[in-house]
Amino acid sequence: MVFCFIFYCIFSMLLSQLYGDQSKAIYSKTTTRQGWQSLAFVIPNSKDNELVVSSCLHFSTRFCLLGYLLYSKRTPRPPRREDFNNFARLIYPYYLKLNFFSFSSQYFPEHAACCRAQSGTYLDFGQKYGLSPKMYLDRLLDFSSKNKHLNLVKATYDRNLCVNVISMVGFGQGNLEIIGDTQQAIFIFPPSLADRGMVHFFSHNNIAASLTFDWFKENVVCLEQRWICNKYKT
Repeated sequence: MVFCFIFYCIFSMLLSQLYGDQSKAIYSKTTTRQGWQSLAFVIPNSKDNELVVSSCLHFSTRFCLLGYLLYSKRTPRPPRREDFNNFARLIYPYYLKLNFFSFSSQYFPEHAACCRAQSGTYLDFGQKYGLSPKMYLDRLLDFSSKNKHLNLVKATYDRNLCVNVISMVGFGQGNLEIIGDTQQAIFIFPPSLADRGMVHFFSHNNIAASLTFDWFKENVVCLEQRWICNKYKT
């Protein structure tokens, strides 16, 4: 274990020396929200203090769907009174298949169940930007790789391992946004996700090139929800 810590630190230092200038450009990018959209996932991690990240671990060892994030208008469709209940009705048959759980303290009685919190997500990121309940559901169910590149990473720097531990990722359109307390070091998924002891490293200078949606589906999502890769071949 000590050897691993030393290896992580040395490897991170080498990457920083080799790619330091280029990584600064990546970390200083400001995301252009216009047109930015992302199918976002939570990666469970008991050491992360954010509620949704630590809570996910109670229901999945791999991932939880956070939602489809939008920040700009898609259609002129106005909100309708029945949207909330209609989305709840539509998402109910799918929420377990998508690992789309409820972690909201506002809806504590339905913790990890369905469907008021999920409908709240629809209101915030779907209805608000002109999407009907069915249109938003279609985006949640679309695991095709077309027009989906890495555009969201949330991570926290682990000073013991000398790495950035990933707790959220998103794939879609728009510039890559990296948030959280990160350093110019390699990225990894939480060690608890290591498959047969193998930890995957992602260099901070080209994480978008190596952490693709196809890779994420095959190595994370489909280990728990195989139907997704059966339907959307990687």
